[in-house]
Amino acid sequence: MPTDLQLIDGFEQLRECFVGDNPASLLEPPSPSPASSARDWVVEAWIQAMESRTASDGAARCRVPSLARVILSQEPEREETGALPPADRRMIEHGRQLPDRLEQAARRRLWPINSGPSERSLTEEAAIWDALLPGLSSLRPWRLLALLGRPAVVPQAHVRRFLWRLGLLERRDSTRAALRQTASLVERIVGLTGLAAPGLAVLIDWHAGADRKLAGGGWGGQHP
Repeated sequence: MPTDLQLIDGFEQLRECFVGDNPASLLEPPSPSPASSARDWVVEAWIQAMESRTASDGAARCRVPSLARVILSQEPEREETGALPPADRRMIEHGRQLPDRLEQAARRRLWPINSGPSERSLTEEAAIWDALLPGLSSLRPWRLLALLGRPAVVPQAHVRRFLWRLGLLERRDSTRAALRQTASLVERIVGLTGLAAPGLAVLIDWHAGADRKLAGGGWGGQHP
């Protein structure tokens, strides 16, 4: 298992290699922009986490806030939902409990959201959101945290493989325990290296070849 100094040095070398092939600015992506209110922000992040994707194109960027507004209204007009695709109607139905659950989240001081230090670890935050919001299983709690601007890296398969090959992770399966251990390791690496969590995610994606838009990288298979 590498020491803390070896981890710091290794990630600095990885960063230098990345910057040689890609703009350094890609390691410091902009913080997610909050919606019009904290409630909207959480519900929009929940929708995207449930669908395992971000609202990247114009149509999706309009669709997600619209769904969030319907969910938060609690009494959507029949005309408003009748013309929606079946998947959107299911999402609205699945989110009926969200207004009450957000009240519970506020009482547990999970929001208003901030990106600063928290009295809880990220694994604790993920576990509480998992228990409060419907449908948040597997990777979804960490997707939610990342979308809310928390310093989280989604513990996807290539992230787990990367940490396992470094000797930091005992198992690389997708059990809840392995996902939590991965998230804890990522939190430790962020603290050691000073990298922002989104930048660390970009480095790991680049090393594993998981983001084809990035130049170079892809060493994960050949040079683990």
